[in-house]
Formats: sequence, structure tokens, C-alpha cells
Amino acid sequence: MQPLLTKAVSEFQSDSEFKGTITVSDVGSAQGIADLMDNQADIAASDISPTQTGLDETGLVDHQIAVLAVAVVVSPDISASLTNISVSDLRGIYTGAITDWTQVAGWKVAGMPISVYYQRAGSGIRTVFETYGIMTALSDQQLASYSSFSVFDSSATLTKALQGAKGAIGYAAMPFCSEVTMLQVEGVQPSYENVYTGKYKIWACQHLYTKGEPTGPVKSFLDFLSNEDFQESVAEIGYGLISEMKVSR
Repeated sequence: MQPLLTKAVSEFQSDSEFKGTITVSDVGSAQGIADLMDNQADIAASDISPTQTGLDETGLVDHQIAVLAVAVVVSPDISASLTNISVSDLRGIYTGAITDWTQVAGWKVAGMPISVYYQRAGSGIRTVFETYGIMTALSDQQLASYSSFSVFDSSATLTKALQGAKGAIGYAAMPFCSEVTMLQVEGVQPSYENVYTGKYKIWACQHLYTKGEPTGPVKSFLDFLSNEDFQESVAEIGYGLISEMKVSR
């Protein structure tokens, strides 16, 4: 959520009378919620709910500001031969059962080992992908046991590495996917039109949590995020609009 919040902070400080300092730290969803609960932060940004991180959400107030799609992305050499992947094959790849592209439905050229990219523990993007993409929770121990698997600390670093890779697949937040190829999943294109109607399944609301109802500058900032002018910016930088959702989660 960092691109969204960085833009929000810049616009909020330009448009409002607030003269203080707002710091955006990319620590991951789980750590952000933990920091909020320990009074180390005023707002926790998360792709997932506190219960999905194993934390108690008692006393927290959820402010949903956007929708985020998570896309399955591949290296340039794979995108030339494959446009769609099934959930079954995707799960097989991430559980180590499928190790060569010839085992993937729709692959019609010579065999090639699969390089698998995944995101670090505590990442909300990883939780969204495992929950709604492959419907399987994977442990760090399991993922690290495969020599062809590589871990990344963010969607930005994963997609950058993917651009120069061979035989690679990963997943990333859609705002970071403009320079890589996104696969259809079960024949459905990753797009916000498909998220809004529930056709595309790998998505999450973008949550900002506070301890209790916000007041003062925190309330002013959250109100700014929900106003119509800033919601236009939400769509411009690769997020979906809460107001357009026809389904809920």
C-alpha cells in the first residue's frame, strides 16, 4: 500500500493546514498491525485483517480506502508461450509438485525448469495470494526447502527481478505490474472490472486500522483519503475503488 499512502501524504500536506510530519514505513501488514497495537504507530496499513495475522482485532477500527488486485506474473520468455494458468497448476507450482513448464496446461513448447518467486513472511500480498489464489497456506520452511524458489521483500523487488529472469513465475500487487506480463487465472484477466464483479478472485480491501475512533490529525487524514478528489488518484496509481465493488469479503 506504500505507493497509495505516499501519494496521499504528499497531497494531504499540500492541500491541508497540517504542518506536522507523517512517516510511511513499509514493514508489512502483520508488523504494521502489531506496531499499532503496541502504540508504535497511529495507523496500520494492511492488505489483510488482524485475525489473518494471528492478532486480536478488539478495539481496532477498520477504514477501507481502496481495493487491491494481486496478479500472477511471469518472465518475458514465459509470456510468449502462456497466457492463462489454472488454480490447480498454480497450487502445484507453489507446493513443489510441478517443477517444469511442460507440466502446466497450455504449454506447447520445449521443457524448461520453473523458477518460483514468492514474498516474505508477514506480507499481506502473500497472504492474499495463498488465501484466494492457491487456497493453501505455505510455511517459510516449506518454501525455503525448494532450491528453485526465491523470496522477495516486496512486489517492487519481485517484478524488477522478474523482468530479467528465465522460466520464472511470481505474484505481485497490481500497481507494480506495468512492466511485466500478468497471466489470466482460470481464463479471467486480472482487472478491476473483474474484481468488482467477483470474477477475479485474488484481491483484498486496503485497510487502515486505528485504535478506537480517530481524532485530530489522524481523523483529518483518513477523511482526506475517502474524499472524491483523492479517490480519483486511487484509480490512477493502480488500485480499485471501494465504491465500485459489487461483492464483499
